Amino acid sequence: MAVRSALYEQLVDATGTGAFGDILLDAADEAGGAAEIFAYWFDEGEKPFMIASSGRAGSSKERAAAYAANFFEMDPALSMARGKSSGLRSARFAATEVKHSGYRHKCFEHPGLTEKICCAWSREGRAYAINFYRRRDSSNMTFEGLTSLAEMTLPLLRKHVQLLGDESHLPLPVRVEKRLGRAFPLLSQRERQVCARTLVGMTSEAISLDLSISTTTVLTYRRRAYERYSLSCSQEMMGRIIC
Repeated sequence: MAVRSALYEQLVDATGTGAFGDILLDAADEAGGAAEIFAYWFDEGEKPFMIASSGRAGSSKERAAAYAANFFEMDPALSMARGKSSGLRSARFAATEVKHSGYRHKCFEHPGLTEKICCAWSREGRAYAINFYRRRDSSNMTFEGLTSLAEMTLPLLRKHVQLLGDESHLPLPVRVEKRLGRAFPLLSQRERQVCARTLVGMTSEAISLDLSISTTTVLTYRRRAYERYSLSCSQEMMGRIIC
């Protein structure tokens, strides 16, 4: 199944902006019934750095962060992703093939994802990859449709990283913190930290653990940040930092 040219044009236009991940998911859904995507880059011997993440099951960014930090080495597609051939490389496996129980539960069983297609491409010693995930209720996920989309999209990932500039090597919450600092200079450091993690999809409980503060304190910092700039929700804040 091909992606409509209008949708692909939206993806090209979103390159270098915060909308890239959501539009890539829309394209992946249309091309092959994917319910979640995670795009990343990595250098040889290093852990991956998140480029974009989006999903229909909620908390997709939190899962992507857990994959990059803890589960990358357990990925059955790792050897393929680390390949050095210049052309498109791809691998497909079911959740049942994941041997590590923590990885399988966090990234597949809990969100109801049953299958993954990974596509990778390398340039100048750096690998770029996209993970496409299928849910139980998705009947039209096709290997051909998603690999075709990946072949068109992987060069855009490289451009996306270039447009993000020197901050591209930083973890996503830190990059968002920096953007918040530029867009909302009156926020305190803690308010930026809380709001950044909210914008990347972390729950209040996850934020409290990450920052070693209580859940109540998380809610207080977030409320103060919204009130200071007369914002009613995270979507309004996101709209102000998308370039």
